[in-house]
Amino acid sequence: MQASDIKGVAVIGARTMGHGIGQEFAMAGYDVVFHDESHESLRTVKERISRNLGELIEWGLAEEGQVEPTLDWIRTASDLEEAGAKADLVIETVFENLEVKQEVSRRLDAACPQHTIVASNTSSLMPSMLAAATSRPDQVLVSH
Repeated sequence: MQASDIKGVAVIGARTMGHGIGQEFAMAGYDVVFHDESHESLRTVKERISRNLGELIEWGLAEEGQVEPTLDWIRTASDLEEAGAKADLVIETVFENLEVKQEVSRRLDAACPQHTIVASNTSSLMPSMLAAATSRPDQVLVSH
């Protein structure tokens, strides 16, 4: 897969790191789907991103005309398998716990197309620890 082949991005975890990562992809014109176990985080993700964009506009780092198109690229999925079903790239930002991240990796491995790259936003775990939970270890990476 080439970088230009990536069209759909799934962000697993819509909280502190996740919503900012998804925001950047949506600003760049990627179709972004967020999944989170917290329905509240999913319900408010577009609102939080809209606030972030407002701050970027105030600082001169974004333009008013970017807000609506960015938000249009974003959707949510309460089901992890639905979120990963069409993703070319998945970025996982869940709680920093090996067992939790491995379980998410296993579920994504089963749900995502075979070409999907699965990235983790971990700051302390080795990629090999997460890759071992998948059938695609050569497509698992850390993107912190």
